[in-house]
Amino acid sequence: MREHTKPDDFILVHGDDWSPTIGFYSERKSLTQRFANGNVFLRVLQNIDKYSGGLRLGAIVVCEANQHLPVDQETGRLLRGLTEKYRKARLANCIVLYLPSD
Repeated sequence: MREHTKPDDFILVHGDDWSPTIGFYSERKSLTQRFANGNVFLRVLQNIDKYSGGLRLGAIVVCEANQHLPVDQETGRLLRGLTEKYRKARLANCIVLYLPSD
């Protein structure tokens, strides 16, 4: 995570049993939460400054056994757009989307 994000980047983590491990070991500020569904996840993404304190979102991590969030059709389309737009990698049992650096 440290190699692909900047020191002042923010990391959004879904799942991982609410563990702060990813943020702690990557030495990045993060929000780790088990989002109820894709709509809630998407709302957080759309208002990320509220959670990141204005830091740039450097990575999105999705840690789930089945690697997806229950979503409606519209939210599913938007979330699929993220996986097409950003670099995708695996980290243990997680999918990581590294956002392009500016």
